[in-house]
Amino acid sequence: MQQKSTYNQENQDNSERTCGTNYLLTEEQLLTLLGGAISIRTIRRWRQTGSGPAFVKLGRAVRYQKSSAIAWIEANRFSSTAEAWVKNI
Repeated sequence: MQQKSTYNQENQDNSERTCGTNYLLTEEQLLTLLGGAISIRTIRRWRQTGSGPAFVKLGRAVRYQKSSAIAWIEANRFSSTAEAWVKNI
C-alpha cells in the first residue's frame, strides 16, 4: 500500500516538473494552494467580483494558472492589518 502512495506522489512530482508554474489548477487544487483557509464559495465569489486570482474558462470548466495564483497570493501579502486596510481603500 505504501508503494502505491509513493507512486502517486512521484507522478504528481513529474507532472509539476513537466508543467511547472503554467500548470492549471482546479478550484479544489487552488484551495489546497491557499492552505484550505477559505471555501469554494469564497473562490467563486471572488471570481464574480474580480477580486480573486485570474482564471481561465475552458468550456464550462474554470481553471487557475498556478503562476497567476501564486502572484495573486504574493500581491496580497501584508506585514500588518493597517497595510492591508490602506490597500483596500
